[in-house]
Amino acid sequence: MSDVQEIKKMLASKIQYSGLQTYLLAFSSFYDTLSLDHLSTVFKLSRQAVQSTISKMIINEELHASLDQVAGVVILHRVEPTRLQQQALQFADQLSNYMENSERFLSYPYSKDDKLSQKRTTRPPGRFSTNPQRKNTNYRKQEETQA
Repeated sequence: MSDVQEIKKMLASKIQYSGLQTYLLAFSSFYDTLSLDHLSTVFKLSRQAVQSTISKMIINEELHASLDQVAGVVILHRVEPTRLQQQALQFADQLSNYMENSERFLSYPYSKDDKLSQKRTTRPPGRFSTNPQRKNTNYRKQEETQA
């Protein structure tokens, strides 16, 4: 029974750390500073654990920020994407739109009542018709004019 409780505690702490990291990554662009005490109360972690997590994220370059230990705040830096990153984002958006349009086109249901699909599938009767009942009228007209 104690192993189950230990595993639950471990999972709960991992979820708290992941929640803190996700929050910082998702909302860092909306804040200039964040209080360490506020983060520790929101995520139910010790101030030291919050500070450690933020330091790891700064060292790994996951978070563009600096840690002010005296004031007890995280100062978040604004980082503008480079021209290459902007173009990559535009390309990704265009590719996403292209894929959506392709999927929509391929999933369009063609029915027998659809006149557009009938035009595509039925061949108009003509000179080289495969219907044996149909007589070639163009050939008959040519015979009458020659006679």
